[in-house]
Amino acid sequence: MDSGCSKHMTGNTINFLSLKALQGGSVSFGNGKKGYILGVGSIGKSLTHSIENVYFVNGLKYSLLSVSQLCDKGNKVEFLSKICTVTNHVTGEVVLVAKRYKNIYVVDFESLQSGDLSYLRTIGDDAELWQRRLGHASFSLLNKLVHKD
Repeated sequence: MDSGCSKHMTGNTINFLSLKALQGGSVSFGNGKKGYILGVGSIGKSLTHSIENVYFVNGLKYSLLSVSQLCDKGNKVEFLSKICTVTNHVTGEVVLVAKRYKNIYVVDFESLQSGDLSYLRTIGDDAELWQRRLGHASFSLLNKLVHKD
């Protein structure tokens, strides 16, 4: 988790489900050097369980989740001395937990109960409209309704 980075980013292509090449753009590292943005895509276990708009940055040694980008997706991020939680505003569900190791908060994706990262994705206007029409039903319930027609 990184409150100083403006976008999700990683230097490793192994977890990308989709990766689109980008030309131009760079990020500055703490040591004054730059890493070039070579692509953008989704990372996760499947397209329905993924985090979108993750930059692939040449030379980046760690994967960083942007706190501002998480908040822009309708989540609340709360940092305490030993733990950080990401909670969806609509459902109140905790969608990510990060534990503090020294001076960094590290997310353990394997510990997620449902593995559902949909709250970190952009939600289409139709889904939000139906969510409001159905009394603010959870998006996991809406997904069940969609799959059962």
